[in-house]
Parts: sequence; C-alpha cells; structure tokens
Amino acid sequence: MFCPKCGGKIKDDNSFCPLCGEPLEAYKAAQAQGMTQPVINTDESDNAGEGAANTAGQAEMKPEEKVSAEAAKPDDTASASNPLPDQTADSSSGAGSFPKISYEEKKKIPVWIFIAAGAAVVLILLIGIVAAVLVARKAAFNDTEEVVAEVDEEEVEQPENEEPEVTEETVPEAEATATPTPTPEPEPADCKVTVYLGNEYAPLSDVLVEFKKDDQVVYSDTTVNGTLNAKDLEPGDYMIRYTGADLFGDEYKITLEPGDNETETILLARIEDPEAAYVFITWEGAQDIDACMYNSSTGQYVKYDNPIDDMGNFIYQDNNAFRGYEILYVRDRNADYDHIIYVMDQASVQTGDPSSMEADGLRVRVYTIDGLIEDTSADKSKDAALFSPGSITEGEFEKNAVYVDGNVSKLAGYEWTQIKKDEPGEETEAKSEG
Repeated sequence: MFCPKCGGKIKDDNSFCPLCGEPLEAYKAAQAQGMTQPVINTDESDNAGEGAANTAGQAEMKPEEKVSAEAAKPDDTASASNPLPDQTADSSSGAGSFPKISYEEKKKIPVWIFIAAGAAVVLILLIGIVAAVLVARKAAFNDTEEVVAEVDEEEVEQPENEEPEVTEETVPEAEATATPTPTPEPEPADCKVTVYLGNEYAPLSDVLVEFKKDDQVVYSDTTVNGTLNAKDLEPGDYMIRYTGADLFGDEYKITLEPGDNETETILLARIEDPEAAYVFITWEGAQDIDACMYNSSTGQYVKYDNPIDDMGNFIYQDNNAFRGYEILYVRDRNADYDHIIYVMDQASVQTGDPSSMEADGLRVRVYTIDGLIEDTSADKSKDAALFSPGSITEGEFEKNAVYVDGNVSKLAGYEWTQIKKDEPGEETEAKSEG
C-alpha cells in the first residue's frame, strides 16, 4: 500500500505513514468501500503544469461542460485518474478523491521531527507510569493509616464507668525478650589455710601449699606465720598438698564453697632415728579423744595419766577436746614385743554410752624415717567407746581393728580405762625426744 499524501510505500496494517505522519484510517475506510488508490505522479514539472491547467480549466467550465468534458476523456486518462465507481457528476466537491502530494513536499519534513516525537511519547509514558506508582503507594499508605486509626478507636471505645472484664483470653502474653538473660558467673571461693607443727603445736612458716584440680596445680603459695589466703578459686573439689623442709608432708581432699572457706592441718617433724616411729591420731569432732599405747614388755600403758614408760615410749601431750590430734612416740619399733595402739572416748568409757568418734573421721597414721607406712580410718558406722587399729611388732604394723562397745571400765582386762583423767582443758606436760 502507498501513502495517499507522500506516496511512500507502507505496510497494510500501519495506522499512519511512518514518513510523513499522515493518518490512514480514512483512506483505509475509502478503500473498504470500493474506492481505488490514486496514482501519484512523481514528475514534479508535469504535475505542476498539469495540475495548474486542470485547475484553471475546471474553474472556467460550467457544470454542464465539465461533465461532458469528463465523459469525453480518453480511456487511458480515465484509468490514470482512477475515478471511483460511485463518483457523481459533481467532481468539484472532492468526494471520493485524494489530493496529490509531490515528492518535493515529502522531502521538506525532516527525519528528526519523527525521532523527537517518538522520544516525547516515550518520556510522557514514563512520567505517567511513575506518577501512577506514586499515587498507588500513597493510596495504600493512607488506607493503612485509616485501618490502624479505626482499630485504635475500637480499642479505646469502652464504657466510661465499666472496666473491661479480665479473662484468660484478654490477658496479654509476656513478650519474649530479644536478648537472652546472661547466666551470672559463680561467686569465686577464697580459702584461709592454717598450718601447725604437731610436735609443739606452733604455727609453721615457709610451708608450700598447693591446690590441685584434675591433677593440675591451680594455686600455690607459702605460709607466713602459719597462714595464707588463697583467693579467687573456682568452687569445687580440690586436693590440697602441704610440703615443708624437715617435715612430713600431708595431702587430703577439700571441697570449696562459693565465698569464704577455712582449713587447717597438723604436720610432724621428720624422724631422723631409723628405729623410731610416730603414731599420729586425728579426728574432726569436738569430743575429747585419748590415745594410748600398751607395752607388752613392761606391761605399762602410755596415756594421759602416765605420759612415758620405762622403755622411753611417750605421748607428746594430752589434747583435751580442742586440738583434734594426739601423737605417740615409739622409741624402738623393731623390738620383739608388742606396741598395741588404743583410741578411746573417755566419757563413753565411763558412762557406757555410745560414742561418735568413729563417725567424726577418726584416723590413725604411722610414720617412720621412710615416711608414711600406715594410714587407717575407723568404721564410721560404728559407735564403740574404744577402738584398736592394730599393733607395731618388729618394725611392722599389724592391723587388728577391734571395736569395744558398752561400759569398757567394767570389762575384764580394761581396768586401765577406769582411771579418771584431768578436767577438760588441762594438759599433761609435753614430752620431747630424749
């Protein structure tokens, strides 16, 4: 199809000419009614002369002459002008015909006009799209505010004199905090340590004290005037070890609680005589426990009322319920006679009442020049008034573990327990190695 204005070739489905912009809807409608497309004369000199002659001739002729002239035209002229089948005699009205456009007129329209027009259309479309999006967003935001306002008004509207009924459904659930509550760190444990020399009951300095946890030393320090203060330890179980020059060391388990703790221990001077031995008796309670040793050679008892026998065996001192330990000294542990060891609760022996000394951690240790050779504890389930862990004979400790219940002072063979001792708080004179 050709443009009726500029004569350019165009597609049949175009709504306007892409070269000159001529609308094609009317032209397409005329074609649909049976009208033919006019021939465009591209020769501008002929078109100009012929158009002028035709115009002048048509202006001078009367209507009757114009009709006869049109009818008298040759067939090729009629075919060239392409008159419409339903065209009437009055062709001057222009019905069913289209104006002729010369090629020069088509060239007068610059191409940039079409480019600018297209760009303007695109820009207008983009502006319209952006405006539509902004309007839609504003409308949505306004709708949200209106909904929230309506909800707030509904929640606020309540009877002035009536309080809302509180039910399980209306009670708001506690909101979970975004940040978890940190777990508080446990309070550290402090421990005051006191160390005494058992031979003289005096505070010991320069004793190395080590706190061990999982076989690792986590704290260590030395005593000054018998004490030290371990700070900022983790609460829990520890092994505490004591080491000092010319001393028998000690080691035992301790449990530290958060806050302040205290512990104390008794250390003994190291034995230099290869024949001698210590019998070291300790307990944890506040009762008056007494150590005693029977010499089968002389038949003598070394105890609170007889601190030394004829063979040189002796008791260091009688602790009347306020020190928690007693020490027996064996002059000749390799002798061929028995040194039988006894521990008794004097009050229970006299009254026949059960004793709690076994439950109070009653412990018997034997030291020689080689160190600790025996460590035995009484059965805590017992409540006997007298306990015999064993005897020392020819350098060896023989366990016996005898528990005597009842009124010991009335039993045959235990007459030595009937001797009344000093009032609690008094002590016999301390003996020394002689």
